Amino acid sequence: MVQHEVRLSAIPADLRDAFHEFVSATTKTAGANLLALVAYGGRCIGDPAYLDEPLDSLMVIHNEDLLMLERLGESGLRFGRRGIAAPLVMTPAYIAASLDSFPLEMLEIQQTGRLIFGQDFFDPLRFDHDDLRLQCERELKATKLHLRQGLLQAAGSKSAIDEACRAAAKRTVRALRGWLHIAGHAACDQLAATIITRSALALRLDLPALEQAVTLRRRLDSDGLAKLYAEIKRISDIVDQRAAGALET
Repeated sequence: MVQHEVRLSAIPADLRDAFHEFVSATTKTAGANLLALVAYGGRCIGDPAYLDEPLDSLMVIHNEDLLMLERLGESGLRFGRRGIAAPLVMTPAYIAASLDSFPLEMLEIQQTGRLIFGQDFFDPLRFDHDDLRLQCERELKATKLHLRQGLLQAAGSKSAIDEACRAAAKRTVRALRGWLHIAGHAACDQLAATIITRSALALRLDLPALEQAVTLRRRLDSDGLAKLYAEIKRISDIVDQRAAGALET
């Protein structure tokens, strides 16, 4: 098997030992089929909005091998209990073919990703603005749909309403990350609160409920959900109205 330099310094200190074991298990099981391992997402970059969530990662493999994934999955519960989520699994061909289907997800990986070892398949990616804009529109519309459903499913539970709001806020932040990229803002591993602040300035909107949902200052109740819904609707309306290449910075 090809030996790779393993870079664990980017992993949060409290997860480093567990992730080191995860890397060992992954490389042992996947062998030469494993081309790269990347940690990414809010937990990876120390975003306070994601500190209670597991660490996301992805494997880039040369060939699809379901038997290998099944073997690796046998240790999944052990790593899950230690804060390591099951990794995404992609091939180089899948990455190249998915830029138009999942540009927001790929952009998030590119901007927040930390290469643990292997080849960096994400830094060279370039995104079509039309693809990003269309997925931003879909993501915001889906977020409104999920918020309405979440309010029904909560059945008056304050904790369930708050959970629905925080999930909606994170989906909105993902869309805003794409919107900022289209608008020409420099790529960086922006924290959720920073993305909201920069988007509020660019959109000329006040977004206090969205900010509250990601800064974890206090729970959002049904009134907070209504305010968050209204903010997401205003963002969605603006995105709908602006054609690709005509966004204001």
